[in-house]
Amino acid sequence: MNGPNLGPGGPEGPPDGDYARYVERLMQRADQQRGAAQAAAKAGDARAAPAPAQAASAPSAAAIAGGQPAGKARGRAAARQLPAKWPLLLWILFVLLMWFAPSLLPFVVVGLVLAGVGYSLWKARRKSGGERR
Repeated sequence: MNGPNLGPGGPEGPPDGDYARYVERLMQRADQQRGAAQAAAKAGDARAAPAPAQAASAPSAAAIAGGQPAGKARGRAAARQLPAKWPLLLWILFVLLMWFAPSLLPFVVVGLVLAGVGYSLWKARRKSGGERR
């Protein structure tokens, strides 16, 4: 595929150094191409488009697609990001614990190891379908 034809001067710019007119021509050419594409799309849609009365009574595309409100989508995205922040939160807690209560560190380390082993066993059991041997 060839890139867009940039007219006189090619991709290196205009030969006379007038970049304002050069960019203006490029923008006009892009608008013309966009307009031609939209006209072709409208011509193709005119045959398949419903009557105006039918279009007004048809449900919206978001309702058809089962779209969710933006608030719910943002809430779910934030809920997915929270588990990604757990390691950072644990390290911050660990550093604070080292600073303020170093005598509790052995218990915390043992607890973290046990939690990691338990999580690994739980994931393995869930992956194998929950059957015991």
